[in-house]
Amino acid sequence: MSIQQRKKMLIVAALLCIGLVCIYLSITESKPSHQNGTTEQAPAAITSDRISIPINADEQSSTQVSETPKKEAAPLLVSIDQLVADYQENELNADSKYEGKSLEVYGMVVKVRKGADGKPILQLRNYFDVDGVIAILDYGEEDKAAALRLGDIPHLICLGGGKVMGRIVVGNCTIKSQPSRAASTRFGWSTDGLRQDIADALGTPDLAPNSSGIESSVQLNAAGQRQVITVSKDCGSSGCSWDVLDEDSRRELIAETGSLHETRRITNGYYDVLVEGKETLTLYQFKGAKYLPTECYRRSDGQFGSLAAQVNCVQ
Repeated sequence: MSIQQRKKMLIVAALLCIGLVCIYLSITESKPSHQNGTTEQAPAAITSDRISIPINADEQSSTQVSETPKKEAAPLLVSIDQLVADYQENELNADSKYEGKSLEVYGMVVKVRKGADGKPILQLRNYFDVDGVIAILDYGEEDKAAALRLGDIPHLICLGGGKVMGRIVVGNCTIKSQPSRAASTRFGWSTDGLRQDIADALGTPDLAPNSSGIESSVQLNAAGQRQVITVSKDCGSSGCSWDVLDEDSRRELIAETGSLHETRRITNGYYDVLVEGKETLTLYQFKGAKYLPTECYRRSDGQFGSLAAQVNCVQ
């Protein structure tokens, strides 16, 4: 073999060796390393949905604990009767109690009208003052106000307004609920909770005289015998005091004060009667010689327009 051929063979052998070494190194680098029998894991890629950014303690507490809202005080419940009485007694003291305060007022409607600005206005009366209290309703209460009837006793949520030109005023009023019905506008008795025949009697004409010196004829006897009603004393804010007498014998059948209503129920040949007073409501039945009280009611909270509460009758 010539020297030239030997040189070529050595070059080829050297190139083969270099190639084998490169292949080996590439293989060993591609294999994972092992230590203590565990495989080293490549770090996982970080994505935005796995990033958690903590908030500070103050922010955290504010997001988890919401402030408890303060509970507003309930409106002060007061009747028109009490409101008027307090202002008559001491206007300065009444202003401190009611002016600018949230009130739930109730009284009998005697007038419904529209103000110059279009707001509904109610006139609510009490026992002694026909003018009573002026209630100015908010816009949006027009339909409720239009449904009111004279004698209704609504509950209103209002803001006390003190006295304006000598009149007690409450404003920004909304009608709280469907009003109770007062069948008689004389003393404002509500029919709610009363037995039906008594409630119906409140809506019948008042048979009692309304001034002294008058004698009227009535028929309380179911068989047609007539009676007369005479005024026994002067008339006042509670009505007239009167006597019902048998027309022929002039025997006294009942003596009372206030309004007299006839019911449709008959006891011992005479119609039961209902006497409506300022403080009391009394059902009388004929007991053979005269009328005696059998069912008696007083105002549940002593205020004008309040519901009737049954009590024991005093004979």
